[in-house]
Amino acid sequence: MATAPPLLIIAIAANELSSPRTAAILNTAHDVLGRDMTVQVEVFQPDGTRGQAVDDHPTSAYAWLSWDYPEHRVAHLRCYVPEDQRWIQRDVTFAEGDPDSERGRTVGFVIASIFVEVRSPQPQPAEHVPPIPQSFKPSAGRRNLIAAAASLAAPGDATSFGAWVGAERALSRVLWLGLAGDARLGAVNEAQASSRFLSLGALATVRIFPYLGPGWWGGQAFAGAEQLSFTHKSEDDPAPVTQTAWVPKVELLVHGNFDLSGSSMLFVDMGANYRFGATDVYVHQILKAHIPAWVGIGRVGVGTRF
Repeated sequence: MATAPPLLIIAIAANELSSPRTAAILNTAHDVLGRDMTVQVEVFQPDGTRGQAVDDHPTSAYAWLSWDYPEHRVAHLRCYVPEDQRWIQRDVTFAEGDPDSERGRTVGFVIASIFVEVRSPQPQPAEHVPPIPQSFKPSAGRRNLIAAAASLAAPGDATSFGAWVGAERALSRVLWLGLAGDARLGAVNEAQASSRFLSLGALATVRIFPYLGPGWWGGQAFAGAEQLSFTHKSEDDPAPVTQTAWVPKVELLVHGNFDLSGSSMLFVDMGANYRFGATDVYVHQILKAHIPAWVGIGRVGVGTRF
C-alpha cells in the first residue's frame, strides 16, 4: 500500500472543537494513517461559514464534517481526494446510547479509510466508497449476545467436562454485562463417585486490544455460586449416596474473540476458577477426594448478536 497523504485537513464546527468526539476523531485518524501524517483542524461556524476559504478543488486531502443536532446521531462527511480530484460523501448513523468518544473514533476511522483505500494499487470505480468492515459499523441493533461453549475444568479431582451458556448486553463497544451458567460432569475413581458442578451468576466482558478489527483479546469475569454434588456408588452401600454443597465462586479469564460476521463469532476463554473454600469428600469417614479452591478453566464456543 502506498504511503498516506502528507496533509489532511478536517473541518469541524467551532462548537465541536473541544468535544470528546473531536479528540477521538484526530487520534483515530493518526492511528490509521500513521503518526508521520499531519492532521490539521479547520474551524467553521455552526451556520456553515468557514474560518478560511476552501475552493472546490483543495490542494490537500480535505474532510468537511457536520453533525445532526441536537442528538448527534448522524455524522455527515464530505471528503476531497486530490489525486482523483473528486469529492466523496458519507453519512454515519449511530445508536442513541453510543458514547461520544466512540462516535468520534468511528468517524475518524471512516475519514482515514477513504484516503488510505484510495491509494490501493487495485483500480476502483470513481464512485466507489471503501466500505467499513462489518465489525466497525455502528448499529442501533445487535446489542444483545447469546453464546454457548464446551467447558473443561482441571486438574485432579476437579477434572470435569460440560457446557457453558451466557447472555450479555453491550453497554458500549468495549463492555458487555449479563448472566452465565455452567454445567460439568466428572468422575472421581478413588472415591468410586461421580461429580457434578452447576453454577450461575453475573458475567462481565471487556475488550482490551485492539480497539478495531474482527479479532481481539479482552478479559472476562464471573461472580456467582456453584453447586458441587458427589454421588458415591459402591457395593457396600444399599443405594447411591449423594453429598451436595453450595459454594460462592469467581472466575477470571482471558477472552479471545474473532468475528465471523456482524452477527456471529468464535471465542476461547482461559483462566481460573476460585471457590471460597476447598471441598473434601469422605467415604466411610475416609478422605477420598479433594477439590481445591483454585481450578483451571477453559472454554471454546460460538456466539450470535441480535
